[in-house]
Amino acid sequence: MKPNTPTAQVATKLSATEWLKYFERSAVLAKELAETQSALGKAIKIGQFLSTCVDREVCIQVGGKTGRACLRFEAGRANAKRYYVEVVWDDTAPPEPTGRVAKTPSSDAAKPRRKKSKTVERPNSEEQNAAGNANGKKAKPRQPGGNTEAWT
Repeated sequence: MKPNTPTAQVATKLSATEWLKYFERSAVLAKELAETQSALGKAIKIGQFLSTCVDREVCIQVGGKTGRACLRFEAGRANAKRYYVEVVWDDTAPPEPTGRVAKTPSSDAAKPRRKKSKTVERPNSEEQNAAGNANGKKAKPRQPGGNTEAWT
């Protein structure tokens, strides 16, 4: 979604303090906001939360219309930010329901691919002792059985 497109709708731009009523109403960050006593502390918590969600595009559906919404911000003075939601509605109408069942992708296609792990051969302790450590010093051989202290 490109910002400032003619089909995009922009909601009112609000500071983190002005978002507080929406956070309280929806119980988002309820525990953190209840623990914070000052209004400035609450605004900081909300700003920290909102800043992690900036430029994330999500699919939405409202009243049968589908589209995409994206949280944006406008910089203000003294590093203040005013957050707003930009919405772009899909141009096409939803498809008419038919009697057919839609094909689903195979289960293999839905699985994420994993990177192959690289196996590194590490020398065993005897090889390390023979080669020495990074400083060129050889490690002391370990004594079997632990230390010589008597625990009575």
